[in-house]
Formats: sequence, C-alpha cells, structure tokens
Amino acid sequence: MPRTIRRPLIVVVLDLCSSSQIMEDLLLSEKFDRYEAFLTCIKRWLMNWTEAHAPPKGRFELYKFTGDGWILLFPDTIRGEHLVAFLHNLCEMVKAELARHIVPNLSTMPAVLGATLGVEAGHLVRMTMNEREEYVGRALNVACRLQDAAKDKETAHPDCYKVLVSARFYNERLAKASTRYKVDETTCSLRNILGEGDLPAARSISPRTPRGSLCHGQRMRRPDGRARARIGKVRRNERQASRPLPLRRRAP
Repeated sequence: MPRTIRRPLIVVVLDLCSSSQIMEDLLLSEKFDRYEAFLTCIKRWLMNWTEAHAPPKGRFELYKFTGDGWILLFPDTIRGEHLVAFLHNLCEMVKAELARHIVPNLSTMPAVLGATLGVEAGHLVRMTMNEREEYVGRALNVACRLQDAAKDKETAHPDCYKVLVSARFYNERLAKASTRYKVDETTCSLRNILGEGDLPAARSISPRTPRGSLCHGQRMRRPDGRARARIGKVRRNERQASRPLPLRRRAP
C-alpha cells in the first residue's frame, strides 16, 4: 500500500471577477479568442514568475486551473514579504491584461472587474488519481472558502482586488513582514468549515494600486453556533495611495 505523503504548503486560490459575464459577452460578439488570449497571458506570467524565483522568494506549483482562476501551492519556506510582493504583482498583471484583452472588446462593462484570492497554510495530503497528482486537506478547503468570502463581500467596483488569508497565517507570516498597510476589521462566514480552535488565523489581502488592502481576522462563533472568520481589511493611507507600488518593503 503506498505511503501517505503530507506536505506543509501555502495555498493561494485565484478567481477572476465577473468571469461568467465576460465569457458570455465575448461569445455573443464572437470575440472569445480575446478571453483565451487573456488566460494564456496570465498562465504564461505565472509560469515565468515561478521559474524566475527560488522557493523562499516566490516559486510555487501551478497546481490546477479552475475555469476562471488557478490554485497555486507555495512551499512553507516562503517569506511573508515575498508572498505579499507576489500578490501585488499578480494583481497588477491581471489589471493590465484585462485592460489589454478584455475591456476594449466588451459590449457591456461588468459592475465588478478584478480578482479575489484566498490564502491559507497547512498540511495537504498528496495522492494519485488517474495517473495525476492531487491534493486534499483542510488548508485547501479554507483557502477556497476565504476566496468565496472575498468575492461575496465585494461591492460593485470596476477595480476590485482583494485577498482573504487565515488569521493564524497572518500573525505568523505577515504581521512582522516588511510591508506597509493599514487594517480594518470585518466578519464573514466560512461554509462547512468545522472546529474553532484549530482554524488558523485569517486576514484578507488585496494588494493593488491605488487602493490595495490587506485584511486579517480571527475565528469566531456566531450565537447560533456556526463558525465565522473575523477578517480585517487593510487600506493604504493617502500618501501611499499616490505611490506606484502600494505594498513595498520598508527601506532597511
């Protein structure tokens, strides 16, 4: 019987906002090739990034395409500031490719454009199904739920970029990272995530100019007993809003 392989990983789930509306619009106008080019550019950028960086500085496994986004698996050794730098650059790239391939070809502009992400750390179990490697585990489930929560909480905005991360992960990896941000608190529910004490702390990261944000949170219980994640949202101050890079490392 094959040995079970457990790996400590950081899961990043990326989802493109309003993807269904965009696809339907481009299909009706017979410009769906623009959406294909858009996704191809994002995948190429992701592959180039991971090939250009060592594991502690941003290399990841491009695990799975979900139809309107990707699941990325980072090694547990990545430093917090390098992860934040990746998230910032990812959002900047998505915005640029939307402006290049999608926005000029839409007949109707969606109320929300951008990307939402969920981040969580933990052990995943690697297994083989139909000669393909697959992963299962709580961290993957939580990252997906955090991404859903980020999307659910978005209001109509043409420039939306937000990441929700677990609170324990924030405290362990990002709280002391050399990045600048402010924190605002909010709450959201995580569907089908059981257990109170064992859920890692969560924060939501939205690293993008001119209104990049990070969020953090802690696990809570509602009066009816359902689990919730308390999330803090980070907004840059006005001075940082005028800078080209919203989440940059402090000078040594």
